[in-house]
Amino acid sequence: MAVPALAEPLNIVTSITPVQGIVADISAGLQMPELLVPPGVDPHDFTLRPSQIRALQTADIIVLMGNGLEPWWDGVADKIGADTDVIVLGRLPLIGRRLLPMRGAQNAFDPHIWLDPDILQGLGLVLADVLAERDPAGRARYLANRAQMRSALAAARAEIDAQLAPLAPVQLVMGHDSMQYFETAFGLQFAGALSDGFGQDAGAQSLGAIAAMRGPACLVIDVNEANAQGLALMGDAPVVRLDPLGANLLESDNFSASLLRNLAAELRGCAP
Repeated sequence: MAVPALAEPLNIVTSITPVQGIVADISAGLQMPELLVPPGVDPHDFTLRPSQIRALQTADIIVLMGNGLEPWWDGVADKIGADTDVIVLGRLPLIGRRLLPMRGAQNAFDPHIWLDPDILQGLGLVLADVLAERDPAGRARYLANRAQMRSALAAARAEIDAQLAPLAPVQLVMGHDSMQYFETAFGLQFAGALSDGFGQDAGAQSLGAIAAMRGPACLVIDVNEANAQGLALMGDAPVVRLDPLGANLLESDNFSASLLRNLAAELRGCAP
């Protein structure tokens, strides 16, 4: 059945900051998706307010990251009507073959897929098609935005490859193990983490291995982390602070490319 053109913009609700930014790359000029989990709030510990549940129930499209990042979704999924499209980015068939296992966990995928430029391109491909189907009148704009996103990501990747080349010998210790996709995409050397991808603290054996490292190293911590333990453990090693969620980039054009560039710019502080 053909979907009629919409008289009003699509009502799109997104879970976390990078999901909002990725969708906004595709919907730019037509609508700004609503964000549920405010910047700076841990999505693992987030609890929906009644007003947010109502926002989900009235949405045309809900976009989630999946793979454990939105544990609150299970409690509300059965309250969403059949007219609402629910897109779980981490479960899309196009993305599945690129998923990486969560380090140190069994039967779990690393959910931080938005840090891989190739995955980002795939997400743009799918989202443009979904939005165009629900809003045929905006199809040309969605497809143009997708082309712009693809071009921006390709340019960012080439720049970042050159910028991060000096980091090849540096052992990166992560405060929170959220950068695996970025490390893999740009050939960075992971040496350990003080907490895993779900926020569980590292054990004594892992901490001992980090303390025993030799050679150039760098501590990479989240902008919202104090991480006194990591600072003490790493001694005089350089420390850089990142925001893998891109909370301050939501007003940027080309959020996805801007996020990758921003992370690379901060990581240059790890260069020996």
